[in-house]
Amino acid sequence: CHISVYPLPFYIMREPDDVRIYNRALSETEVAALYELEGNFVTDSDGDGLSDDWEQGIGRYQWIEGSFSWQAAMADAEARGGHLLTITSQEELEAIRAVVGEVTKSVWIGASDEKVEGTWQWVTGEKWAFQNWAAGEPSNGLDEDYIAMGGSLWQWKDKTGSRGYILEMGYYTDANRADTDEDGFDDGDEQAAGTNPVDPKDYPGAVRVPEIITHPLGQTIIAGNDVSLSTAATGTEPLTYQWKHNGQKIDGAIAFTHTIDKATVPDAGGYTVVVSNEAGSVESDVAVLAVHHTFATRVVGSGTIQVSPKRDSYSPGSQVEITAVPQSGHGLTHWSGDATGRQNPITVVLDGEKTITANFAEIPKVTKAPESRTVIAGESVSFEVQASSAGPLTYQWKFRGAAIAGATASTLTINNVKASDAGGYTVVVTNEAGSVE
Repeated sequence: CHISVYPLPFYIMREPDDVRIYNRALSETEVAALYELEGNFVTDSDGDGLSDDWEQGIGRYQWIEGSFSWQAAMADAEARGGHLLTITSQEELEAIRAVVGEVTKSVWIGASDEKVEGTWQWVTGEKWAFQNWAAGEPSNGLDEDYIAMGGSLWQWKDKTGSRGYILEMGYYTDANRADTDEDGFDDGDEQAAGTNPVDPKDYPGAVRVPEIITHPLGQTIIAGNDVSLSTAATGTEPLTYQWKHNGQKIDGAIAFTHTIDKATVPDAGGYTVVVSNEAGSVESDVAVLAVHHTFATRVVGSGTIQVSPKRDSYSPGSQVEITAVPQSGHGLTHWSGDATGRQNPITVVLDGEKTITANFAEIPKVTKAPESRTVIAGESVSFEVQASSAGPLTYQWKFRGAAIAGATASTLTINNVKASDAGGYTVVVTNEAGSVE
């Protein structure tokens, strides 16, 4: 019988140390016989790690019979570790045909114009520079977006439907010229063209899918400021860009940089950019934009303000507690700006940029207190207080700690004193900053 052991042991160019048939290890003599049967797989004339026979096509092509749609054939080929056959020159066609032989049935190969009608592309991204159409082809019939090949001349027709396909492992290469990455382009040619001879996806004329090398970064900005998001990508030109906000396309945002003028709270959220070319597209990581409000406090007079929590900026809807702390002998007269009243502390909801001022003033100072008096029943008696203040003063006299109705002047007079009027009298002096008794 004929036993095939390629392509793997010979393709990677190392000696097989355990070849088995029905789990019986073969002897060195038997392994040598397999080498002789299968051809000169160990010869590597150009030293690129690929045996001459492999580069010449032996073991790299297989006719897969069956009933596949073109898309199913492409997926099946990739699942087998290869791709649908590609042919980029007459030389390559003749070399492959010499290995595979006549194709007696129509089979799929790896070309289509499903993306743009009339623009044919290889599944590998190789340059479209060779054609082998049969007479009258392509006919451009309905949904005929894929190439089927057959006959002794391997001529092409655009087709739809189901059929088998030709599987190709790797790319056609020259056994006498090194092609380290096996992309079908010799190392020297790649170096001259400025492509990477060890990267099978980078070769002269390759259409490379975009790759994002710099993703947009999240930012926190203050509402009303401008902000820019940017990306950097590689891939075959031309590259196109489409920015999204929370998954929705942004009209007109089609450059590598997206700028938002005078950002508002609705501009906050997740931003991505989709970079595309004819080979495909890639979407960036999400950059989160936070749009915050500022909160400022001011003081008029002698005192301070405590803010909790204290931050440089706040997300919309944040609640902040502020407390007015007057210096000794002073008091809060009122809040102004984006707050009113005298309540202390107060809670502020940051639904926009806000500035709040605490206004302090000196509380009254009693410069002359009422003096105690001793009088005869039936006589009249008066008590007087004197106080200083930066603003208007009000007074409230008290007898034994209880407010005396109508006693709201700086002087308290009691006529026709009775024994029941005897006791302690005080006065509360008040201005907008506070009181003193």
